[in-house]
Amino acid sequence: MAAKPARREKKKGQASCGHKIGANNKLILQGFASFLISPPAIDLSERRQEFSPSTAQSAKWAKIEKTLAAAKGRLDPYAHDKGLAEALRAVDLYAGLKSTIRRHYGGQAVTNAWLKMYEITSEMGLVTAARTPADVGLGHTYALRAFCNAELPGAFICALNHYLCVWHPETRFEWVGSSLYPSSKDGSLSTDRILDGASSDILGDHYGLYAQNPDRWLMSPEMRGDVTNTANIRALVAGAHARLGEVDLYTSDAGIEVSNDYVRQEELTARIHLGQTVVGLMSLRVGGVMVVKTYTFVHPSSLSLMAVCASAFDSFYVTKPVTSRPANSEVYIIGFGFRGLSSDFKEHLLAAVETFDFSRVLVSLEAPEAEATVSSLFTAAQQLHACQQVAFLSEAIAFYEAYRGKMSSLRAFLLPIARKVQAAWLKRNPVLQVSSSCLVVDDDVMKRWAKKEVDTAGGAPCADGPQ
Repeated sequence: MAAKPARREKKKGQASCGHKIGANNKLILQGFASFLISPPAIDLSERRQEFSPSTAQSAKWAKIEKTLAAAKGRLDPYAHDKGLAEALRAVDLYAGLKSTIRRHYGGQAVTNAWLKMYEITSEMGLVTAARTPADVGLGHTYALRAFCNAELPGAFICALNHYLCVWHPETRFEWVGSSLYPSSKDGSLSTDRILDGASSDILGDHYGLYAQNPDRWLMSPEMRGDVTNTANIRALVAGAHARLGEVDLYTSDAGIEVSNDYVRQEELTARIHLGQTVVGLMSLRVGGVMVVKTYTFVHPSSLSLMAVCASAFDSFYVTKPVTSRPANSEVYIIGFGFRGLSSDFKEHLLAAVETFDFSRVLVSLEAPEAEATVSSLFTAAQQLHACQQVAFLSEAIAFYEAYRGKMSSLRAFLLPIARKVQAAWLKRNPVLQVSSSCLVVDDDVMKRWAKKEVDTAGGAPCADGPQ
């Protein structure tokens, strides 16, 4: 079967603050948003800071943060209203795709994360960008060696596998995964708890990918896969290289529940984001591709990491798939053509994780040569967070207030809209049935293993839980 063409060269940011918010917007449908970030005109690794205090957040960045905080704050009066969670589920127009793909196309571990990974792979041309020539004697022309971090219950792996089976059968999928190994309530490590999920922040082996593929997972009771621990980071990198040789594609979908303090989400998730990104920058081969989740990036500490990534890849994007729940701040940063980093700079990044302080920056962004990078990051932040997310929250609240206590009427009103956008998504990102020989886990085993269907959001679908 012929491969689908990559579309990333054509993508532009499409969100706009210019439209009037109201029910006629039908929940701000903007399409896959992709922002190409201008690379610095200098090697930022030569401008690293010894973790000095960062410059103060400028007024224009603070305005984005305040605008978004105000929009999220409009949810506060309904914080204890169970109907709000139901309403936010109702306005998730793409939720029905999960059951469609499971029932009609044999998708495995199809969660919201599966949809996002499939969409990103389709929209951004990940496979053709990352894969490498393989030994044809093994039956494939190419190989894709992927390290999927923060991965349980396995949605990214299953989405990549499905996409490869459908569109790139000539490409052999070689993968390893890792996730944070859970501990028991008394602090001791527990193998059993990885099966059921240790908490809302640590996802379990709900589909049997860990149990059925133990040799492909890097974490253990001794090495928990903690991306905020530098010894674990070194072990993850070494483990991925030992299993795969080289890493063509690195993904990481780490996030923690911050719904009780969503205004500080960027700060509270910053160390995890730094750690998972450092794992990728230390794992990838030269020329490799990285996909990592983050949230807002309006503070100097976050901006400096984004600028490092823009400097480390031939092309670097900030993206928001349409299947990424628009009420939350998550975005995916994607780097193509990894340029490599010096050993000294890798140690600098590890030291930043070890002694993490949100008030410090990795590199100086004061030089004129970094101005275009910061400017393009501002455009992405303004459109995705101050415009698109704020617009969605405003309209979602308007729907909730109009249909409060009448959720069945809201679902009935939105159903034809949801069917339309889901059909459009499937047309743009076709999903076909795969043969049983191409599954990550035997389907009968997976069905017996799964005690319940789970979604990678964890907990209530509030505005900014892990997705």
